[in-house]
Amino acid sequence: MKVHSLVVFENDTYTEISKALDISIHNSLRSPETQHFVEDNFITFFYPDYLGNGVVEEYVQTHQLHLIDGEDISDIEIPNSVETPLSIENWARVQRPYGYRMYRIHYWTDQPIYWKINPDTDLFLYNHDLMDNLALCN
Repeated sequence: MKVHSLVVFENDTYTEISKALDISIHNSLRSPETQHFVEDNFITFFYPDYLGNGVVEEYVQTHQLHLIDGEDISDIEIPNSVETPLSIENWARVQRPYGYRMYRIHYWTDQPIYWKINPDTDLFLYNHDLMDNLALCN
């Protein structure tokens, strides 16, 4: 499973507002130290324009996340197409609130994360084609 969280930083507080859990994706990254499989996920941060990317760095250090990559995606053009397939990447390309910046990170963790599900806001994605192919092969 791969998870993409949306987190808002306001008033010195990080608040997860939603997440997409893609249950059709299996983790395939290995820890460089142990070679064991590790969990890799994404977070898109929203924070006021006047703040720098330091709020993201602080979050990464505090939660002991191993950063794979990160990028400021505030100015990326977002295609608005009904025909775009539903996926974590498309779901997370939300319009940012006025006066805010967006920064997305891809990270992995040493320990499994025990996700708390919020049925009112969280999204579950499932790639039926992939699962059908796996079922045929087994």
